[in-house]
Amino acid sequence: MQLPVVVSDVAGLPELVSEAFGRIVAPADSDALAQGLAQVLSAGPGERATMGTAGRAHVIAHANLQTETARLSALLHEVLVRAAVRRPAKDV
Repeated sequence: MQLPVVVSDVAGLPELVSEAFGRIVAPADSDALAQGLAQVLSAGPGERATMGTAGRAHVIAHANLQTETARLSALLHEVLVRAAVRRPAKDV
């Protein structure tokens, strides 16, 4: 399903959602949620379809198992390299 989204500004959602395909609203703010929903619903059907298509493309490109695994692997590699650089070699 390719629909625009309205999410709260919590956890990793702002990193995943952009104004191009959704709205980010303050957490625990029903007025902000209502406003975000109204913005998305007041967009025409063509604009909502464009937002949904853009959102799906973004998730496929940036939030899939392969991408996240590669990102985590690179981060762990960087941490290990930094730890090795900081730790002096032990004489045996």
